[in-house]
Amino acid sequence: ALDLHLTALARSSSPPGIDFRLQRGPFPGNRAPSLSLSASSTSVATGATVNFQATASDPDGNPLAYAWEWGDGTFAGVNAASQSRSFASAGHY
Repeated sequence: ALDLHLTALARSSSPPGIDFRLQRGPFPGNRAPSLSLSASSTSVATGATVNFQATASDPDGNPLAYAWEWGDGTFAGVNAASQSRSFASAGHY
């Protein structure tokens, strides 16, 4: 209702923080970006590394930011389209 749009741009760990972009307006012509996700494997042994890739594009040419949340309360510290991760315990992430 306020036409406020908040985009996370980067996360830092020292000092802890997140850089945001705040824009105001209805932006009726702005189109949603497209995204596809892939993983090097969907079933791995505990401790094995999995490589993740996000392939995204914005039809309006707007810059994209990437945020990775691993399902166990941890986040990737880098704004990047690809990440590698291992998991210490079995589960669905």
